[in-house]
Amino acid sequence: MYGYLNPNSFRFVAFVPRFVLPQLPSMDFPAPSCIFIEGVVSFLDVAGFTKLTERLAMQPDGAERLAKIINKLMGQMLNTCHSGDVVK
Repeated sequence: MYGYLNPNSFRFVAFVPRFVLPQLPSMDFPAPSCIFIEGVVSFLDVAGFTKLTERLAMQPDGAERLAKIINKLMGQMLNTCHSGDVVK
C-alpha cells in the first residue's frame, strides 16, 4: 500500500495526512518544512464523559456500550465533513 515510501518513512504513516505521504519518499528523514493549506482541527470535551465511563465500567458490557456511544457521536460529527482525513 505504501510501497513508494522509504523504510525511514513508515514510522510516520499513522500520524501524517494522506496528502503529505507522497512527499515523504524524497526525504531520508522528514525535515521540518511548511506548506499552507486550509483545514479544521477539532478538540472535543464530552460533558459527563468521566461519570458515564465510571458507571459503564461497573457493567459487564460497559466497554462495548461506551464504544457504541463514542462511535455514534463521532459518526454524527464526521457526517458533516465532506472530504479530508481524520487524524487521531
